[in-house]
Amino acid sequence: MESSKRYGIGILASAVALISLVAALTPGAQAAGSFSSCANKPVKFQIEDGSGGTRPYTTVVKAISVKNVTCAQAYEFLRFSYNQEKIGSTGYPQNYKCESAEFKVPLGYIPTICSKGGKAIKYGVQGG
Repeated sequence: MESSKRYGIGILASAVALISLVAALTPGAQAAGSFSSCANKPVKFQIEDGSGGTRPYTTVVKAISVKNVTCAQAYEFLRFSYNQEKIGSTGYPQNYKCESAEFKVPLGYIPTICSKGGKAIKYGVQGG
């Protein structure tokens, strides 16, 4: 009697594990955990001109990809970041936390990832 209970529990546990594996391998489950690519984005911001004023400067942010964020939201974040707008308690716009990362970016760019909760924005920022 005791061994039949163990056998039944073993079969049930195996079935649950198999269902979990199938769910993890479905395309929808994989897409939920992956990044989507966005187009490169020129960002315009003001820099000091050396004589007490400012002038516009444009840079192109490359290798942008997002997770649980739209490309439009990522572009907005980048604009805020370069223009030092909506800086939160983390020191970055919209309370994202940013750090250097390791992923492929063009030569001369620094891979950066910014995240907040389940949202993430990866991009290459031009190095100086």
